[in-house]
Formats: sequence, C-alpha cells, structure tokens
Amino acid sequence: MDDVFSFSWGIQCYITLKLMFQTWASPGVSRAFWSEILSKLGYKLTAYWEEGFTLSNGEDAYLTFVQVKEKYASHNYNRSGVGLNHLAFRVKGRSLVDSIRQYCLDNNITCLYDERYPFANGGNDYYALYVEDPDRLKVEFVAT
Repeated sequence: MDDVFSFSWGIQCYITLKLMFQTWASPGVSRAFWSEILSKLGYKLTAYWEEGFTLSNGEDAYLTFVQVKEKYASHNYNRSGVGLNHLAFRVKGRSLVDSIRQYCLDNNITCLYDERYPFANGGNDYYALYVEDPDRLKVEFVAT
C-alpha cells in the first residue's frame, strides 16, 4: 500500500505505510473517528490502552494513536505550519470513495473542498475526497 504523506515545506513522500504514530487531544472522539473511517479500508482495532490505540489493516500497515502529553496540550495543530500537512490513502475504486463521503456527510465529518468534489485537484483523472479529523488533520482518500 503506497500512501502519501505531505509535509508543509512542499515535499510529498510516497511510501509504503508500515507505521504512523499520531498524537491526539480527544481520546474518545479521535478513536471513534479513525476506527470508523478506516474500517471502510479494512483496518481493525488491534490494541487499546488508556492512553491510546492501534488500528491495523492486517497486512502491512498499522497506525498508532496516543494521547497528547499534558505539557503539549495547549499547542494546537495547524496543517499549514511546519510538519505533517495531510495523510492520503489509496482506495480501491471511485464507489468506495463515494461511500466514505456519504459516511462523512451522515456523521457530520467536515468534508473539505466539497463544492469541487470529487475533482478538487482540478482534473478529471484524480478522484478524491478530503476530510478533517477531530484535530483538524487533513485526510485524503483517492481512488485507484
């Protein structure tokens, strides 16, 4: 699975996702968001503890989310600042992208660039959905 990590200084990295470690501010809210939306891609909850949880696709990738430490809790995330801009997941087919979008609309998840969905990048060959997680990280689902 080649996923995209885009950093604010303009570099896009295409990598095979093995591990993504993310801190979050709202434990219950973030776990519900990520568990539900990534279940559409086959990810399952594989570990859970008081300060975090892990989701895995059962093959070659897993994401671990941990509670932000108290001393950093006041440092709000901004995807336009230095650091990670967004996560992109390749999705098998346009119908799955549409299904994820409908799930987001039904569950009041912020869809970014929705007025240009599904071609927010401008052309007709890049079919993608962009949403925000509870901590405002941009998440992209692009049809392959």
